[in-house]
Amino acid sequence: MARVARHLGLALSFGCLAGVDADHHGGCTAGRLFISGMDEAVLHVYDLDDGMVAEVARDLPAAKPAMRLYATHSDAARVVAVWRGDAASNYSGVTQFYRSGITLDDHGDHSDIVKEAPRKYDFELETTSPTHITSSSGYIAIFNDGYWQAGGGSAVVGSSASFVREAELGDGSVTGSVSETRVPIAGGAHHGVAWAMAEDAFLVSLPVASRANFTDGASALPDGFEVRNAAGDLLHDLNDPASPPCLGMHGAALVGQTVAFGCASRGLYQVTYDAAANAAQRLSQVHTAYPDPDSTVPGYRSGAVEGSEAANLFVGTLYDAATSRAPLSERPPSYLFSTRPRAAALRV
Repeated sequence: MARVARHLGLALSFGCLAGVDADHHGGCTAGRLFISGMDEAVLHVYDLDDGMVAEVARDLPAAKPAMRLYATHSDAARVVAVWRGDAASNYSGVTQFYRSGITLDDHGDHSDIVKEAPRKYDFELETTSPTHITSSSGYIAIFNDGYWQAGGGSAVVGSSASFVREAELGDGSVTGSVSETRVPIAGGAHHGVAWAMAEDAFLVSLPVASRANFTDGASALPDGFEVRNAAGDLLHDLNDPASPPCLGMHGAALVGQTVAFGCASRGLYQVTYDAAANAAQRLSQVHTAYPDPDSTVPGYRSGAVEGSEAANLFVGTLYDAATSRAPLSERPPSYLFSTRPRAAALRV
């Protein structure tokens, strides 16, 4: 039996939602499970309906074994597979795209669940250390961390963000004409994130100033943001070196038109973009202080933030800020918090 490296379950219970025909095409669907093989460069796909696990594809090609898998948040529910690269490849990574084969067919007064064979799209991206994947405003965003080393050098590659219009991937057997909008990021490579806030408004994170100087020990986590259009023009500057909006940013989620970022200080940083407003009023921002569940701890930071459109809610982790030097992935959070978008208070 092939060893399993990574798996992704697509939560596509469309038949249980209002407006979806639960009696058509088999009723509710539990979705499909995508698995990346440990030893082989393939993806395995399983149907999860009828109380059974049925394999529908076992040899979808992948760039490498052990690809990291993500799902978009659209009705097409496409799958994104990422290989971040390694030292031997100079961190040259690959991002590939797959059709899940489960879609909603809109008939106006109702929608039907349609199941077809999954497949790999012909289009793929080769970038330096692709890491965070998000989907919003019709785009799939790939944040490319780049490569950084103290003192600089010829091997250094700056961060960038790639935006792919999801609809251009197509739904049939042939990949559509797909283009990439790439937003370069000044100031040095870092471990960041990007979101499409509107049709031509792309939010990207910015590194701490010491990354640009290649200072030994400079944090890889960003502390500022900006919004640019596809032409590279600066639309909104959210970067204040004297008072960074989100030191040590790690963790972000989108609910509606609001992105929430987990910060090491100043609480949760929320940015709202209203494309329908006039240019001067499209973007708003607010800091929401973290709760104080334990008065013996001098301060908290967040390391992960998730969002729920259905509940209109952000949920995040809280860590003791004094011990944040230890990797967040190696220790459990102290508390959880939740908040509404743009809300003034958090609750534990």
